[in-house]
Amino acid sequence: MMPMFTRRLKVPNQSFFLFGLRIPSIEVKAAERYRSEDARALRDVAQHLGKTTSLVVYLGSRPLKDNGVDVLPIGSFLRRLARGNVLG
Repeated sequence: MMPMFTRRLKVPNQSFFLFGLRIPSIEVKAAERYRSEDARALRDVAQHLGKTTSLVVYLGSRPLKDNGVDVLPIGSFLRRLARGNVLG
């Protein structure tokens, strides 16, 4: 059986469902500015799973790195996705 993890946010009607242990955790934000707390749920998931790849996609213009979380502008993420190399 494949493990599944969920996380309930303070925002109503939002949960994360992550299946398996070898897939990346990806959070998509409709914001032009990244804040470290945007990756809080991803860090919680990594704490449960151990080493996992975490990625935040946002509407900003600069790729960033935040405590092991890659933060990519949507354009960079889509280019990686088209190449079949989401994890860089």
